[in-house]
Amino acid sequence: MPLPPAHFHHTLFWESLATSGVLAKRLVEELRSRWTPEAWRPMGEVMVREGLLTVRQASGLLAMQAKEPSMRFGELAVRESLCSNAELEGALELQRRICPGPIEILLEDERVRGEDLVAALLRYVRFLEGRLQLSGS
Repeated sequence: MPLPPAHFHHTLFWESLATSGVLAKRLVEELRSRWTPEAWRPMGEVMVREGLLTVRQASGLLAMQAKEPSMRFGELAVRESLCSNAELEGALELQRRICPGPIEILLEDERVRGEDLVAALLRYVRFLEGRLQLSGS
């Protein structure tokens, strides 16, 4: 089953990390196995399940987000006074616990040194910049 577009950049990151040589390939594969994109839940779903929003409010925010695609769902909820910043932070933390992203997984593992993570991220950013330049020409 293809990954949703929201996870495509994570897949690229893991692939870049595996081929970078910054971390041992076996370690990268082990850490990648902890990443479960099918467990990821959209913020609206998290906030409805936590009782912060009703389904109707979440639907309204999605309609707003369609008109303002640069706004994140949670930012809209706060702006519209449907939740507080503290409630949004709690929902974001829960979303990260449900499905931690690659950075969270790497930061939690004591075998990954900070300087190695920075080097891997820099390599990944350069990789993305190269792709952007190729797509712009």
